[in-house]
Amino acid sequence: MMVTWCVHRTRRGAGSNSNVRSQVKDLMDRKTVLLLAANLIFCCAAVADDEAKLAIVATQDGRPSPLMSQFLTDREDTLENVANRDVDIIYGRKDGVALTMDVYRPLRDSNNRGIILVVSQGFWSGPEYRRMTKLTAKIRTLVEHGFTVFAVIHGSQPRYAIDEIMGDIQRSIRFVRHRHDQFDIDSQSIGIFGDSSGGHLALLAATLPSKDVPAPRDAADTKSSTAQAAVAYYPNTDLRNYGAEKRLIQKHFRGKGLAMAGVFDFRRWDAQSGKFTSMSAQEKLTVLLDLSPVSHVSKLAAPTLLIHGEKDDLVPIQQSHRFLRDMQKAGAECNLFVAPGMGHGWDKPVAGETEFLVAWLRKHLRTESN
Repeated sequence: MMVTWCVHRTRRGAGSNSNVRSQVKDLMDRKTVLLLAANLIFCCAAVADDEAKLAIVATQDGRPSPLMSQFLTDREDTLENVANRDVDIIYGRKDGVALTMDVYRPLRDSNNRGIILVVSQGFWSGPEYRRMTKLTAKIRTLVEHGFTVFAVIHGSQPRYAIDEIMGDIQRSIRFVRHRHDQFDIDSQSIGIFGDSSGGHLALLAATLPSKDVPAPRDAADTKSSTAQAAVAYYPNTDLRNYGAEKRLIQKHFRGKGLAMAGVFDFRRWDAQSGKFTSMSAQEKLTVLLDLSPVSHVSKLAAPTLLIHGEKDDLVPIQQSHRFLRDMQKAGAECNLFVAPGMGHGWDKPVAGETEFLVAWLRKHLRTESN
């Protein structure tokens, strides 16, 4: 950042004492301005330096950043010993490009229940998830217990902000419901599952009512976007009270060294100029409120299971406690499973986790045959 200070003073004629005093004062004023300018430039450089220290989650073209790439293995886990996998199935289109999902069908003992698994880490999403053990292990667990899993890739940050991403998730639910016969699942037994930002999106799907698409593009757009149950691992739930009252989520992430500006770069469409324009600070606060799952909690919310690490420093467990409290007040069903001593994610299930998860899903995703 470059700051230029321009100072112009009109010199008086030299010779009188008043002129000398004026010139001395003029020089002192200039010195003060120069010192202020130097101080401002130093501060700006310090801010720029701080910005440079922040770690990004995704590159300009939506690929995993070096921070994310450390979680990638050399090879994909195709789950071929437990599932038939179909990749890159187009579930919708956005800005002229395809939105895709991968479908994992159990090789044996299918229970005809479907799970939308939201592929989202820091609101990054992409096919590279196939090399993320953290996600493929969860898919394996679900498939091994008879669930058909739809791994949904949404429009990724930094290109898309959160408010632009949620529509992709709702479209994926409509698509799966419309094609339920093709996937051999019950159309009224579709759950949604995600961790971290994926859990956040799953909770929005669980709490937002299904609304008619104003101009349906196809038959799928006429279906409901409601999920029958939701599982959210360490999710964001209240973006304006994040870990503490009145602390914004952006401030929290910056404090953790994460550059997430693209996720919160909310814009509005200006039909007059034919372009997207930036929102005011107050408008952005309103959007944060609307994107907080706690804002949409009601008695009609889908049954929800929260799973959170006791010592999560990135997404405070306060977020799950707040959502649980509001769901209970509204009379909606919600359970919280706390992983003792765990932070933001863990390599292997803790004691009782898998059993609790599977039993919970079976209870809340019932098919016509049970």
